[in-house]
Amino acid sequence: MIELIMGVIVLLVGGLLLQPILDKRQKFKLSRDDKQIAADELLREKIALFREIKDIELDFQMGKLSEADFDELTTSYRDKAMQAMKQLDSLNGAKMKPVLQPDFTVPEAEQAGYCIKCGSAVFKKAGFCGVCGHEV
Repeated sequence: MIELIMGVIVLLVGGLLLQPILDKRQKFKLSRDDKQIAADELLREKIALFREIKDIELDFQMGKLSEADFDELTTSYRDKAMQAMKQLDSLNGAKMKPVLQPDFTVPEAEQAGYCIKCGSAVFKKAGFCGVCGHEV
């Protein structure tokens, strides 16, 4: 009978000692709520869309896509990426900041001419086209 009482006491003491460890594990598992899961999915989607845009740009530069297809695909993927970023910001409680489109045009004062291979404007001091890499 004493062994049984001692066994119960050991189990109770062991349970009390392990409870803080088990509580921390439980809190860690529950800390990822639905909002965080949705934010992670949107972040993955945004990254995948940006990679796809880079692939489309590379395919266009290699001549695998026509300019019309390139414009259509990049517009579509950029719109999807912007939607994902807006949703991500709304989940995080941040206001959407305006995104400026980069200007890849060469100022006229620094422009020497155009690349004979791709037609892009090139700088006076440039030895190669910045778009296709052709020597100018």
